[in-house]
Amino acid sequence: MKNKKSLFILLGVVVVCFIGVSIFFALQGISAANKRQEYFDVYREKAEEYIKWDSEVLKKYGNDVSVEFDSSVTYRKNGKRGFFDRYIDVFAPYVPNTLEEFVEGIEMIKFDIKINGDKYEITFEKNSAGELVVSNLTEVK
Repeated sequence: MKNKKSLFILLGVVVVCFIGVSIFFALQGISAANKRQEYFDVYREKAEEYIKWDSEVLKKYGNDVSVEFDSSVTYRKNGKRGFFDRYIDVFAPYVPNTLEEFVEGIEMIKFDIKINGDKYEITFEKNSAGELVVSNLTEVK
């Protein structure tokens, strides 16, 4: 009888610890995702500015250009990452503290957008100076 009671207490402690650890890692992941989105928002603003000043866009749509971003973003980090690195990133996501550090670790960013209702993709890639600049604005058919 005493062994069953001890087993249930131990099981309860393990369950509470598991739930606590799960919540900790979930909150850590949410925090990292929010910080990463702040960095992507900077490039969304740069993309919108680029689009509103692009001569081909102005020629096609005139001065009344409306830009709507999809909520998704595609990006590629620098260097080769193995399975183990990606697995670790799930439990301990690393997001740099500054935008400059973030840019150092990113090779490419791509956004899906709608310009006056037409679907486009805008891509930022690193130039020779190591800055992320618009490399491509293409209409998706």
